[in-house]
Amino acid sequence: MRVLVLAPHHDDETIGCGGTLAGFAAAGAEVLVSHVFDGSTGIADLTAAACREARRAEAEAAARILGCRLVPGLDLPDRMPHEPGALIRPLIALLRRTRPALLLGPHAGDRDHEHRLVAAAMEEAFWMASSPMFPELGVPCAPLSALLGYEVWTPIADAALTVDITAQAERKRAALSCYVSQDDASGWGAGGMGLSTYRGTTLLGGGLAEAFTLRRMRLDARDLIDLFNSPGAAK
Repeated sequence: MRVLVLAPHHDDETIGCGGTLAGFAAAGAEVLVSHVFDGSTGIADLTAAACREARRAEAEAAARILGCRLVPGLDLPDRMPHEPGALIRPLIALLRRTRPALLLGPHAGDRDHEHRLVAAAMEEAFWMASSPMFPELGVPCAPLSALLGYEVWTPIADAALTVDITAQAERKRAALSCYVSQDDASGWGAGGMGLSTYRGTTLLGGGLAEAFTLRRMRLDARDLIDLFNSPGAAK
């Protein structure tokens, strides 16, 4: 299975779903990470070009630990005016180029403006990528199985899906440590693991977890039977 993760900024994928991505990779999935904004801000005293280079290097190091591969993103300038419509066509092209089965990105209720922009654009690109619309953007891909939203700035009020990442905790911790610039500025290493601990406590009764919204999902009857007959499914 191929999984595509859209991260507005360099570190969002690790904070929001790093343990889940490591679990996917360990199970044999191909996990791709694409950053929407260019990383030109976020490190004091660096030029925009130097900041982009530093943040991409951090993201590459984190991806190696999680077992992911970075793919070219939309490269939009950080913290500049953008409308959701400006993201939709590039996202359709990205989905048709990478052809994932599963798409993850920030949840729609995140209070960060750029996270909400990405979430809104994903909703449209999710179904448009498999439609005959915009043939100039590439050959339509097969319908995606699901669209999941992860949390970073704002916890999800009513999580539809919880993933136990206790076994992947050290990989997530190590990947977060690669984002030295962000940890120095805001303490995201501790914050990201704290969020996972909180989710493990409140949603699983212990351990560490990551929470998701389920925005769209395509299943047929056979999928449902397999799901409820799988090991660990509720009986």
